[in-house]
Amino acid sequence: MVAAAAGPGTGQGAAGPGAGQGAAGSGAGQDAAGGGGGGGGRAPVAIAWAVDPGDPGPSLPPSGRSLFDQLIGEPATAGGAVPFPFAALVRRIEERLGPDPDGAAPLRRVLIPFSRSLQRNAASPEFWKYPRAVLAVDGERGLAPGLAAGPLLADRLFLGYQEKAGVLEVISYNEEAGRFEFQVVRDYREGGEPRVVYAQRALCATCHQNAAPIFSRQLWDETNANPRIAAELRRQGRGFYGFPVEQGVDIPAAFQAAADRANLLAVYQLLWRQGCGQGVGAEARSCRAALATAALQEALTGGRRFDAASPAFRQRFAAPFAAAWRARWPQGLAIPDPDLPNRDPLGETAPAVREFSVSERLGSSATALLAEVVRRSNVPARLEPLAPRQPLETWAPDAGTVERLVAGLAGFLPRGDVAALDRRLFELGGGPREPRRDFAAACRFELRRPAAGQGVDRVKFACGAEAGEGHAAAAPAAGERGHSGGLATAGRIFLAGGEVAGGEVERIALDGREELADLAVAGGSLRERGGAWEMRLRLAQKASGLHARRPGGDAVEELVLTLPAAGAPAGRAELRLLADFSHVESAIAELLALPGAGPGDVFGDAPFRRGALVGALFARLGIDLPPSAAAAAAAAADAHTERARATLGETAAEAMPPAPGSPALRAFLHYCSGCHRTAETSPPNFLAGGTDRIEASLAHCAERLFFRLSMWQLDDARRAKTPMPPIPALRGLAVDPGSWPRHPDLLLLTAYAGDLLRRQTGAPPRLDELAARGYEGLRACLPPAGKAAVPPAGEAAVPPAGEAPGRP
Repeated sequence: MVAAAAGPGTGQGAAGPGAGQGAAGSGAGQDAAGGGGGGGGRAPVAIAWAVDPGDPGPSLPPSGRSLFDQLIGEPATAGGAVPFPFAALVRRIEERLGPDPDGAAPLRRVLIPFSRSLQRNAASPEFWKYPRAVLAVDGERGLAPGLAAGPLLADRLFLGYQEKAGVLEVISYNEEAGRFEFQVVRDYREGGEPRVVYAQRALCATCHQNAAPIFSRQLWDETNANPRIAAELRRQGRGFYGFPVEQGVDIPAAFQAAADRANLLAVYQLLWRQGCGQGVGAEARSCRAALATAALQEALTGGRRFDAASPAFRQRFAAPFAAAWRARWPQGLAIPDPDLPNRDPLGETAPAVREFSVSERLGSSATALLAEVVRRSNVPARLEPLAPRQPLETWAPDAGTVERLVAGLAGFLPRGDVAALDRRLFELGGGPREPRRDFAAACRFELRRPAAGQGVDRVKFACGAEAGEGHAAAAPAAGERGHSGGLATAGRIFLAGGEVAGGEVERIALDGREELADLAVAGGSLRERGGAWEMRLRLAQKASGLHARRPGGDAVEELVLTLPAAGAPAGRAELRLLADFSHVESAIAELLALPGAGPGDVFGDAPFRRGALVGALFARLGIDLPPSAAAAAAAAADAHTERARATLGETAAEAMPPAPGSPALRAFLHYCSGCHRTAETSPPNFLAGGTDRIEASLAHCAERLFFRLSMWQLDDARRAKTPMPPIPALRGLAVDPGSWPRHPDLLLLTAYAGDLLRRQTGAPPRLDELAARGYEGLRACLPPAGKAAVPPAGEAAVPPAGEAPGRP
C-alpha cells in the first residue's frame, strides 16, 4: 500500500492561475490507452475509465463512514480511541475478526524499509530501524451472521504505519458511499494524542489513481520477502510490532491479491448503479433486483455459479445491461491498475550521490553509509506511483463480464450472512407442505470389502449416463409420482460399523446439464429394505459447507441410493430437490414493490449496500440477528461527520491563497496547492503560510522544484524522476498533458525556480549538473526541524511578491 508520493504537484481548481480553487474537470473522456506528455493530432476515441483518476471525489464521505471509524468507535472524541502501540491496534483488528477455527489469521503483514509512500523519507537515515509496516485484511473468520459480528473487513481494510513520523495511514471501505476512504492518524506515537482525520483525497489520488489500495507486483523485492532486506532488518535487533521479519513471497503475494480484489469494488459499484441505467425507474430497479438475485444464487452455491439461463435474468437484467453498456461504454470500460512495478532498492543502478550535507560529527565511514542509504531511498521515474498507469484491462459486455460482476457482488456478502440464509431457506423449504422435485436414474454399484468375511467399507456408484460401459440409464418407472427428469451422478460412500461415515459426489447432471460438482457427504443413514440396502445421504458443498444447491438456488434435500438385492437387475438413485430459493424471490419481489427513491430502497440509484439488502431480506425471511456492534457505533456518525467537516474546514482555510501577488506565486498555488499547501510536512508543504513564508520556502526548495519542473522537457526514457505537476493532477485540472510542456504556466514556474537558483549561486542552473548530484543529493524542500526556511548565508533575497522573475 502506498499513500502518496512527495514532490511538488497536484492541485485542484479552475482552468488557470488566479481562478481560485474548486471543482476540476472530470477527465472521464481521457484516452485510457494514453499516459504521457507530447503528441499532437487527433486523439483516439476515448475509452471510459471505471474509476476516473482526474475526479477523486470529495475528501469527506458523501454518506456513511469508513470501516476504520466503525472499528475503533469514535476517534474524533478521544485520542485514546485508536489503540497504541501499533501492535495493540493489530490485536484489536484480530479480535473483531473473531475466533479462527483453522488457526490461520487473515492478516497479511509486510515490512518495507525503502518504501514509495508519502512517508518514504520520514525515517531517514534510519530506514532499516524504522521500516514502513503495512497490513491488509484478506479473509474472514468464523460463521456467525456477519451483521451481528460487524462489517466485512476482508479486502476492505489496509494500514500503513511509519513509526518515526508518528503517522498511521488508513484505507478502508465505506459501504454507504460505495468507495474507499483515505484517512490519517496524526501524532500516533508514545505520549501523543492520536487524531483521525480524512486525508486530502486529491493528493491521495495522484498515486492511488484507482481510488483504492495499490501494491507492488512480484517479486516484491522492496519487502522483507527479499532475503537481503530481511537479513538487514534482523541485524537491527528489535521487534517490529509483531510482524515476522523473515517470510516467503506468499505473504506479499496475498497482499497484492487483496489489493487487486479491492481494486474491483469500484468497478462492481459502477456497473450496479449505471449498468441498469441510472435512475429509480421501474426498469432500472427491476434490473438491479435481478442482479441481486443472481448474486445471492452465486453466494449460496459457494461462488460456483448462478442461473444465467433463466428467462427472468435474461429479460430483466441481461438485455437492459447490454443496452446500457452500448450507450455508456461503446469502446469498453478501462479497469485501473493497482499494481506498481517491482522495485529492488538494493539492486538499483541509480547515479551515486556526489554531494550531500552531513553533520560535522560524522566520520568518513558513517558519511559514506549515510550517502548510500539516501541513494537507496531514491525512486526512479519508471517506478514512481505518480507515473500514470495504463489500464489493467478493458472489459466488454460479454458473458465473462456478467459473471465477474455477479461474483463480485456476491463477494460483498460475508460467509456468516450466507450461512444464516442457507440454514433458514433449508428450514423453510423443508416443511411438509412445501413443493419438491425428484430426479431418478438406474445405477451401477461397486462394493469394496477390506478382507474376506468383513463388511463393505466403500460403495462406488455411477448412475444414469455416468454408468457408462453400455449400461443404459433406467428411466423412472411409469406412473411414479413426483419424478420429473433424468439424473446422472457418480461418487463414493464410505462406511464404518454399518453406518455412513462420509464420502463425496463428483458431479450431478439434471436433464443433461451438469449443475453440481465437488460435493461432500455430510451425513446419512443406512438400512435394509426387502433384501436391498437404502442409503439416504445429506449433501454439502465441500469448500463452503453450505447445502448443495442448483445454480438457481434450490437446495438438494437428499440423495437416496438403493443397492439391489441379490439377483435384481440394477440399483437406483433418487435426488430430491427443495424449492426453497422461492422464498428469496418472494422477499425480493416484496422489496421491489415498495416505493422507490427513498433511503431504504435497496434497488435504487445508490451503491450496492450489503447491510441494507441483507437486513431487509432477513427481516422478511424471519432471520433474527442480535444488535450489531456496527449499528451502535454508527449512532454517533452525524456528530463525527460534523467534526470531520470542521477539521477539513480548517485545512481549507489554510489552503486559501493569499492576496494576489506575482503571477508565478498564483501559478504555484493553482497547480501545486492541493498537495503542498497543507499542515503536513510530507509531501513538503512549501506553499503553507502567508506570502513571505511561501517565498522563503520556494527559495529553499528551488533545486528540487527546478529539477522536477524541467523533467517535462525530457522524454519518458530520459526522466530521472516523474515530472511535476504529475500527469494525474493535470488531468484533474482539465489540462492536457500533451500540450503542457509548451504551456506558458509551466514556463513561468520553471523560470521562477531557475531565477531563484541564479540569484543564490550567481549562475544559471544546469539540469545536467543537478542530475549528476542525484535527486536525493539536492537540498530538501523543507529545512530541518527548528530551522527557518531561509536561503543560506550569502544568497540573494527572494524576488518580491509583486515581481515576476525573468524568463530564460
